[in-house]
Amino acid sequence: MTARNFDTLIKEIEFNLPKEVDENIMGHKTGVVNKYFTTRAGLMYRAYELALSAHECANKNQIAASITLTRALFETVSVVGFLNYKVDIFNKDRDLACFDEVVMKVMLGSKSEGESYPSINILTMIKRIDKTMPGFNLTYGNLSEFSHPNFAGTCGLYGELSKGEITVFSKCNKGTEKHKCDTIDHICLALDTLKYFHIDMQEKIDDFCANAEA
Repeated sequence: MTARNFDTLIKEIEFNLPKEVDENIMGHKTGVVNKYFTTRAGLMYRAYELALSAHECANKNQIAASITLTRALFETVSVVGFLNYKVDIFNKDRDLACFDEVVMKVMLGSKSEGESYPSINILTMIKRIDKTMPGFNLTYGNLSEFSHPNFAGTCGLYGELSKGEITVFSKCNKGTEKHKCDTIDHICLALDTLKYFHIDMQEKIDDFCANAEA
């Protein structure tokens, strides 16, 4: 992917950021539609911000920061796609209570004891997206390796073998440019996936709202 690809994708995402969710128009009977679109709006803004920051860090050769932000972007996009998948199920079975529970877990889910809604494991969502976008889970796994403070995310990013057994450390090494290009490719992949899910939801939104209010 090129800088032009990123610029085009980020502008498309920015253009489609929701400006408001009017509960007086949506969700009169159940509130589920309102909760869904409120949750989705927050996710869209989060993805937009993460993508901008990840791209900025990559261009500054701040690779660890960029990869970590890109990993968070992948997680955010996976939640958007997971909710799309749940909308598909709801449009078929019309189980409003089940769909509402999923939305509430995404909105308020927590791993803390005593919380009303347990969180949904992010890997469950990542793997579900991988069924639609093969390779999504693999890329997420690779990002995770560099996001964690293990060899890949520390010595692998900043260290370089010199003469003999001496390892030289610096902010940039001979692998920095490749990591930068790869990370920008991953950012664009995440944005392209987000765009796909946005278009997908636009095609099913009328049925979703009608079924939720039936």
